Amino acid sequence: MEIVLACDEAWGIAKDGVMPWPRLACDMKHFKALTEGHCVVMGSTTWNDKCTPCPLPNRLNVVASTKEVQGAWAVISGDLPTAIKDLDVGDRKKFVIGGANLVHQVLPFTDVLHITMVKGVYNCDTTVYLDKYRHLFKTTLVRELGPTATYIRLERA
Repeated sequence: MEIVLACDEAWGIAKDGVMPWPRLACDMKHFKALTEGHCVVMGSTTWNDKCTPCPLPNRLNVVASTKEVQGAWAVISGDLPTAIKDLDVGDRKKFVIGGANLVHQVLPFTDVLHITMVKGVYNCDTTVYLDKYRHLFKTTLVRELGPTATYIRLERA
């Protein structure tokens, strides 16, 4: 299982339910290249984000929700790390793409973190904190995506 996140320098990922920084074409291109043809798992808030076209094209879209979700390939609930692990997606990778609650639940079971660090602080009301699990990962790649974003790949040590 892998996690894909975009966050600001204070680990903020959203304000009022959406990413508060300007749309970054470099990050969208990177996200598409990383996840296309695979399985993306998201919480219902991420699914309902008005800035995200759902379902995301050319991916198996899985939503963590206790309610029925129209358009999703699958809906999971309960013990989410186990539910994600048990998803039969063939040889596709499983990428958790948000939100914060889902990320925090699956972080202890994650093999790879893909982080786009957006330069600046955007006064987010939703954040993720990796500090508790940072010792489990090592940085394997740092690459500039553009003038306002850096891609960081962390793998389980």
